[in-house]
Formats: sequence, structure tokens, C-alpha cells
Amino acid sequence: MSKLCSLKEITPGSVIKLPRAYGLNALGVMAGMEYSADQKTILPAIFNVSGEEVIPTSLPDQVNTTEFELVEDKKLQTLVADAFLAAKFPLPSKSMSSGCDPEIFVEHGDGSIFPAWEFLPDEETSRLQAKRWLLERHPRGESEVEGASWGVVDSNASPLKVPIYWDGAQAEFAPWAKNCLETLHDGTRIGLKTILAFAQKKDPQAKLTIKNTIELPDSVLKNADDKHIQFRCSRSYNIYDDPGDGIPDARQYKYRCAGGHIHLGFTRGFTAPAIEQIVRALDGVLGVVGVSLAAEIDNPERRRTYGRAGEFRLPSHGIEYRVLSNFWLCHPAITMLVFDLARATVRFAESGLYNLCWLADEKEVRDIINSCDVQGARKLIKKNLAPLTRIVKSMWGIYSPSAIDAGAKKALLAFENGLESVIPYPHDIAGNWQFDKNWLSHCRNVDASWLHLTSVRNG
Repeated sequence: MSKLCSLKEITPGSVIKLPRAYGLNALGVMAGMEYSADQKTILPAIFNVSGEEVIPTSLPDQVNTTEFELVEDKKLQTLVADAFLAAKFPLPSKSMSSGCDPEIFVEHGDGSIFPAWEFLPDEETSRLQAKRWLLERHPRGESEVEGASWGVVDSNASPLKVPIYWDGAQAEFAPWAKNCLETLHDGTRIGLKTILAFAQKKDPQAKLTIKNTIELPDSVLKNADDKHIQFRCSRSYNIYDDPGDGIPDARQYKYRCAGGHIHLGFTRGFTAPAIEQIVRALDGVLGVVGVSLAAEIDNPERRRTYGRAGEFRLPSHGIEYRVLSNFWLCHPAITMLVFDLARATVRFAESGLYNLCWLADEKEVRDIINSCDVQGARKLIKKNLAPLTRIVKSMWGIYSPSAIDAGAKKALLAFENGLESVIPYPHDIAGNWQFDKNWLSHCRNVDASWLHLTSVRNG
């Protein structure tokens, strides 16, 4: 059975019939569809097969309404999947930037919540101060510093170099988005350290906590200004049209939750089926792995109102994946691991390999994420150990095979057993991020990156 379908409507992993003019075999597996800069054409890629060899191939640019004939061919799809699992071809590469706007709670020395509005500025003030700081130091002026990029790390960094601000009781910060994960990493540490410094100006015993679901005292709920306790998030999309319980009454609902949203930026836009496939794959791989990693940290209460499976936004730069909590802030190596996995999962999804290789039912994935079902997550991880191993090993292409093997082995251990199996003290955020030590940029400190933690130090 076959049917005609416009290119912009084809799901990655589908089999298409190829015109003879391309000089390729008759059939190909769709492996990527990105719009050109003017949005009028699509730059498609396929997996073509010659004998038993799978060849990633780019097709000529196509008008986005170009129709291809879709063909049912499970044998060809299986051949491509098996070749990927057998490492006969690499996960297709893709350049992307990464950013985040994570939230974190601060506690007083006695463990009570220290609302961020009591020690941090509002977002507009913080961003203006950060921009002003950079403009005073940047030789190329305002045109160079527009957007979310706030500068480079140096030993004389201003505390407001990374914008930090209150978002209700949560403290939030926005490190600059970059293609280089190590630069994002440096900004994440500055954000965390600066939040703690501001809190300790008012309470020297204040501390960061990795708890991401807290209860506000009745006295706070009753007496705080509306602007401090209202739920401020703008609208999200959900790939499954699942709003959860909706927005609760801010005065009545006692829980507040901290998210760890991940932003992924692309130079070209994706077709709608590719976006959907990316979000589904982020759920199936990263979302499920996150449930297992954060087994001792996450609380399913958070996912009653937001952070549910399938939640995302489409900012101008790309995709914001809103499912994860902030658990990954517990240690720099975990932060790096989560972002590496997110980026590799996008490549896995856009190429159609998630559709071809990953064994997971939609309902199963959603239930695992929305209920924080740790045992279900670990069962699904074991079921997909072969593709997950290939994904993980694709994350560190510039390193030696021995370093990659050691990093992958330890990553899979953490995925299956929780981050505590690798990180001894996940609640010691200040210690893990080495606030009391000189921080060398680009992850040159001991244990500042996943591969250093798992292979350099232990190799």
C-alpha cells in the first residue's frame, strides 16, 4: 500500500519512493527535514541502502509542497534500525545551541523556605542590569549583545552578569545560550553561586536545596503580594493535548515547584512532523531517563499542574522542552550529561531512528513521566539498552574510545540506578559546583564534566 504525501507532512522514519533522477536506489528512509532560511524549501535527508550498507544521503532542496510516494516497507526500516544498532553508521550530526532558565529554591539555615522575592530583584531589573554591565565592557556595542547572550566567563565576573531574579518563591536564572555546552556550564555555575550570595547577604546560613517541590506556609500564602505567589508561566503546548489539572488557585494551592527547562536552538526550522517526533523522543528517552535519575529527588505532585509528558514551547530559536524538573542542577557532571543526552536525542529523533529503534508505547511513556514511575522507567531503559548505548556513545565524538566507553558505562549505570549511584552527595549543590574553589572555564576543574568524573579521574 502506498500514498502520496507532501514533504512537509512526512514523519521521520517513513519510507519514500525516490525519483530515478536522483541516481539512488528506489526507496529511502526519511532521515531529516529542515526548512531553508526563507521557509519556502525543505532540505531533506534520507537513509539509502546499497546491498547491506546504509548510506546517509542529502537530497536536493525541495519545495515544501513537493509530494513523495509513501511506501509500507517494514523490512527496509528494520534493516536501517539494525545497521544503526550494529554501529554500521553514526548518528547523524547536527549543530545546535543550548540554553536554560532553571529555577531553584533557597532555604534558611533551619530548613524553612526562603522566598526568592525577599532577596532577589525582579526579572526586568535583573536583565537590564546584566545587559548594562556587558554594554559597558563590550567593544562592539549593543548590536553584539542583543538577545540572551550575556558575556564570557572570567575571574572578575559581576554578580549580575547572569540574570538572576525571583519567579515566585523560586529563584530563577538565565545563563547565556551557546553552541558550546561548556560555556553554558560556566554560566550555570555563576547563576547558582550568585543566587546563594544574594541570599546569604540577608541570611548567612541560607543554602540552596535540590528539593523541587515545596509547601509554602499558610502565613505566606495569606499575606504575600499577589505578584509574588501567582503562577506566572505563559502558555505551553502539549503534544498529547494534556493540560493536567490546569492552573490552581494561587492562594489555596500550597505547593510550588522548580523546573529545569531545556532550550535547544537551531539555525533552521523543522517541519511539524519533525517537531512532534522530537518532543516524543525527548519524552521517551530524556524524560524517562530523568525519572530514573531523579528517583530520590522528584515529586509527582509537580506534574499535576505542569511539566507533564509532552509539554513544550516553540520560541523563535527552536524548542523549549518543559518536562524536566531542576534535578540536574545537583552536580555539574549531571548537568552536562543531561544536556548531552538532550542534544543527541534531537539527532536521534530528527533522523527517524526514534521511530525505527525505540521500543516504547506512548501511554507507557506518558504514565512513567506523569506519575514519576521509577520502576517503569528503569524497565523501559533496560528494554532499550541497545539504542540508548548507541545514543550515549554518540555524545562525545572528539574523545578517545576508552574515555567514551568509560563515560557511557557510567552513564548507563546512573540511568538504571539513579544519580546517587554515581554522585555521592547530590544535595550538596555548593560543594558539587565547587563554590569555594577557583573555577576554570570550559570544565577544566576536577569532576566538572561527565567525562572527567567517569574517565579522566577514574581512568
